[in-house]
Amino acid sequence: MGRLAAAKLSYRLVGSHSDENKYYRNDSDRRSIIFPSFKLDIHDTTVIASYERQRVYSPPGGTGILTPTGKWYTGAGDRELFLPPNDIQTFDRYAFRSQWIQRFSPNWEMKAQFLQGTYTRFGVGTYAQIVNWNNRTLTFNPYVDDFEMDFINLQNDIVGRYTIAGMNNQSMFGASWRKAVSSNRSWTNRNPAVVVPIAPRAADAVILHDTGNAAAWTRPTLLPRNTAYTSNVYYMHELEPIKDRLRLVAGIAYSNQDTINVANMNMPSPQTATKLYSEDYLHRLGIIWRFNKEFLIYANQSTTFSGNSGVDINNNPLDPVQGTDNEIGFKTAFFNGRLSSTVSVFDMKLTNQAENARGLGVGGSDLNAAGNPFRILIGKTLTRGWDAVVSFAFNEQWQAIATAYKGTVKDANGRNITRTYDNSWSLFG
Repeated sequence: MGRLAAAKLSYRLVGSHSDENKYYRNDSDRRSIIFPSFKLDIHDTTVIASYERQRVYSPPGGTGILTPTGKWYTGAGDRELFLPPNDIQTFDRYAFRSQWIQRFSPNWEMKAQFLQGTYTRFGVGTYAQIVNWNNRTLTFNPYVDDFEMDFINLQNDIVGRYTIAGMNNQSMFGASWRKAVSSNRSWTNRNPAVVVPIAPRAADAVILHDTGNAAAWTRPTLLPRNTAYTSNVYYMHELEPIKDRLRLVAGIAYSNQDTINVANMNMPSPQTATKLYSEDYLHRLGIIWRFNKEFLIYANQSTTFSGNSGVDINNNPLDPVQGTDNEIGFKTAFFNGRLSSTVSVFDMKLTNQAENARGLGVGGSDLNAAGNPFRILIGKTLTRGWDAVVSFAFNEQWQAIATAYKGTVKDANGRNITRTYDNSWSLFG
């Protein structure tokens, strides 16, 4: 936009729209986004303010099914995902973001961020909740997804680079805080379950009535609310004992999550609430050996932690998920970075895993006796496999990227977890 004394003000406006009929039958995706931003630079300070408005029309999720042996079923044709017509929901996101970047010196910098927004999801959907291989039938139960979440994020990071005893060091430390208030309203479903054969185009017989159809749906009287607070503090250090060859990485973090669930905000005060608090200390260790500018190998271990905001069939809060990830791999960058790749082998363990009820609740729904959506505990899981990303830049405007993954997800007894996939491949440019 221009200059005012030592200050420089600039702006940017990004917008896009796409409308796509996808490979699978009855699958589509239509999305639009507008993203204006303003930037102010003055001496060693940069301030950025932006707004995001995004809308997506898309199915809530595919209903591809697995055979009794755990393989992806393609007997109805590769393009059949058992999506009923008009299985479309609206996803909206509004967000305001601001950043403050302060350069204390050429080697020290602080970045503070603020994000506030709303995310909503609404529409009628369904999926094959029951797969009966004896009768070769699928059972669909339509539902209304009526979800809203308001969130606020605060984050502050400081990065510094310096030399001690001739060795390069980098220190990174910071903290973050997040508040998210969400509500997932449960509509009363007056639609009978629809049973169709496992056959091509069978899902076309599933009729999804609009939410304005009083004979099909009753608007919710319950207004559940989930309020989640998340805080994190971390310190990360990088040391280069051998310049341009060996790099060591170590970090520690503290994380806590406080969740408050109210079954119905429409009830007279005081409402009944359930509270779940969890915390954990996390670490990360890594080593990188660079042979030259084109090739390096690495190994790292990291721990993860996340709260389980759901409940089980008895309406008891689920324990938090803890994980350990071990990974080794290599990275390449040939022809001045035009041909690059990352290949890794990983072993990831997670505790207290759960999956959606999928029609195992009251009356074949996903709700427990208290009227809340619940999840089924499956315990520990072990994910092992490898993945790879290879990219090649033909020129500045054209780049091809190929990805690959192959692995397994098993429970504590060594059985494959349902609704997981063992391989994926993609190529786009």
